[in-house]
Amino acid sequence: MALGFLATKARSDVLTLSLPADLASGLVVALDQLRSTAAPERRAPLDDLARALPGGEATEVTARRDLLSEVVTVAIDEAGNKVSECSTRLLRGEGSADELRARLAELDELLDLLELVDPGS
Repeated sequence: MALGFLATKARSDVLTLSLPADLASGLVVALDQLRSTAAPERRAPLDDLARALPGGEATEVTARRDLLSEVVTVAIDEAGNKVSECSTRLLRGEGSADELRARLAELDELLDLLELVDPGS
């Protein structure tokens, strides 16, 4: 399977990721959630990452590995919620299998990204 992102190591604790637009947009939503609940001392690195992640555009970001891992994990949670919602709609006869497959593919890409960012996960 071809991954939709590329990672290069600057240092072991910092990664640079080249993200396609669809993956970047999921991370933007996750980052917004983290920023809305972050303590003031945590906001600066989140704000820096937010500036590097324009919504809906392919982009390259560099950030600490632990921060990227946290953002990707929140994005996985959101993608899981979307899978659940699509499954429920399908059960009710309101959704489609193609829609569910698309959400599962998004979740799969995020899981691949998490394994890259946080190999121990």
